[in-house]
Amino acid sequence: MKQLSDFHKAYVYHDPKLREYGVKPPFSPGQPYPEYTLGDAGSAGQNRVYDAVRSCLHLMGLDADHFGTPVWNPLGESVWPSMRRRFWSGLECVKLWPNGTI
Repeated sequence: MKQLSDFHKAYVYHDPKLREYGVKPPFSPGQPYPEYTLGDAGSAGQNRVYDAVRSCLHLMGLDADHFGTPVWNPLGESVWPSMRRRFWSGLECVKLWPNGTI
């Protein structure tokens, strides 16, 4: 897996057609992907936000050797069991360390 070596870089993925999260729960992808194993892909219709996040992780080069396979795990070297991550609608991400600091 590839780990980001320069933590001072910002990665931006922009889709001008993506203006809102117009999908109802369960927020699954709109199409089946090899790494998505929950079996409900497409159940809520097209999910452009899911596609955008997936594309962004791929463009960052995370776990590039496994992209498109059932074992692709782009955050596998960044998130450990003692850590938590929170994602908000604007795709901002805050990493919380075990002691609660950001």
